[in-house]
Amino acid sequence: MKHCDILRTNCLKHFYGRVQSRIGPHVHPKRFADLIIEEMRRGAETPDLKFIARLSSHDRIKRVWRVSIDGESHFIIYDHTLDAPVTVLLPSWSIKCIRRKRVRDLHLENYQ
Repeated sequence: MKHCDILRTNCLKHFYGRVQSRIGPHVHPKRFADLIIEEMRRGAETPDLKFIARLSSHDRIKRVWRVSIDGESHFIIYDHTLDAPVTVLLPSWSIKCIRRKRVRDLHLENYQ
């Protein structure tokens, strides 16, 4: 197995766990990941999936996306280089991202 395949597998395993713990058991992690991957490959934003920001990363393209589930906003970090969702973030969190070519804090609660 190639190094990138191992990384992708680990990203998905991590994502499945975060879906269960941060969104809830009513969302099936693998089906949800497959849906997100399909939407990312399609390449268009939808009312339930919106681009928020690019993260600072030297080796891979990672972006934050807002996804609406049952009327609630959740945030997903998606690794576009590996073509896999990485984790689920809560709206009360802030993360480092690139805004206007500078690394800044992104407060997710402002993007609900």
